[in-house]
Amino acid sequence: MNSRINQLKDSALFYMSLGSMELFHSNFWYWLLQTNIKFVRVFFNKNEISDDILYTIKKSKIRREYKHTDISIECNTGMFIIENKIKTLPNKNQLLEYETSSNINFKKGKFLVIVGDCAKPDVVLENWEPLFYNDILDKIKKILNNIKKDISENNVTIINEYISMTKNIIEVINLAVDNLKLKNTLLITK
Repeated sequence: MNSRINQLKDSALFYMSLGSMELFHSNFWYWLLQTNIKFVRVFFNKNEISDDILYTIKKSKIRREYKHTDISIECNTGMFIIENKIKTLPNKNQLLEYETSSNINFKKGKFLVIVGDCAKPDVVLENWEPLFYNDILDKIKKILNNIKKDISENNVTIINEYISMTKNIIEVINLAVDNLKLKNTLLITK
């Protein structure tokens, strides 16, 4: 765990994220989507966003904090909402409110949780599904490898740093959760 913590201490992005980690990640994803529209695929399965739909998404229709949603993506088939959760799990009423909010042609929602093993969401809603940060990071890396020539070298460096930093955060959280589980097991068996 110490090597992961030391890597985080060397990361400028990590220090920038300390104010509000949830807001930092949402802002980073928004920037990523503005950098190249193909990054929209990190939030969806291949069959959810076809090339035809992808190319109808205009950068001006990707918004931060629109109607209190973290990220909204509007295309010709409707509105997709990305709700980012780090410190808490999604609230069913909050997600339903986003779905029924006025002037939104809601299509589908995704909520993101940072660690799959310790934060399995209980929320089950027909139009919402969980995504996990590790899956998002893997998709970002894959897309980045395919489009490196289309974006600046500086942005490639920043995106790779983001992936590394976030994987380290996830690893530290997983190790802390495992240590807590072990301590609780030891207390129970005494």
